[in-house]
Amino acid sequence: TGGTGVFDGTVDEMVIVFGGVEGGATPHIHLDFDEITFTSGGPAGFDEVVFDDMEHGDPGSNGWFTFTGGGGGGIGPSSDVPPADGGVFSLDSGWGSGNVPGLYGGFGRTLPSDLSGTEFFNFWINPDGGQDYTLEINLQEDDNGDGAINPPDDDEFQFNCVVSATGPCATAGG
Repeated sequence: TGGTGVFDGTVDEMVIVFGGVEGGATPHIHLDFDEITFTSGGPAGFDEVVFDDMEHGDPGSNGWFTFTGGGGGGIGPSSDVPPADGGVFSLDSGWGSGNVPGLYGGFGRTLPSDLSGTEFFNFWINPDGGQDYTLEINLQEDDNGDGAINPPDDDEFQFNCVVSATGPCATAGG
């Protein structure tokens, strides 16, 4: 939305929103993130730009922020890591609904990055079983250079990742 409508290779902010809760009352959403990368050819392992591998073990002191919806939650370090090249830490994220459907909350990181030559966004997640929701992933560009992301002057590119017992983006508990 907004801006030039063209991804020019620079991202100023990445935001992940927990929402789109399906199938009734899901009181709590929990999952771990790791190895957030942008690559030039499919899954990580190709030429890549690492946005964060979480090895600092302290998202709050490394540019990550949170925001809430109807409930509350947050982020922190976890030792739950991918089976291959997972390192020591991942980012743990858990959110409650506050008995309000829809937006639970989310987190993001302001980190201007040059992603020129990349075509794919990759990350590892490990969602708890019994979950049914949508992760909204937004990459935001500050096209006019004013230090803020505001449509219609700036671009936001969005992908909705459905997490459920059958996926298709990620399988809860799998």
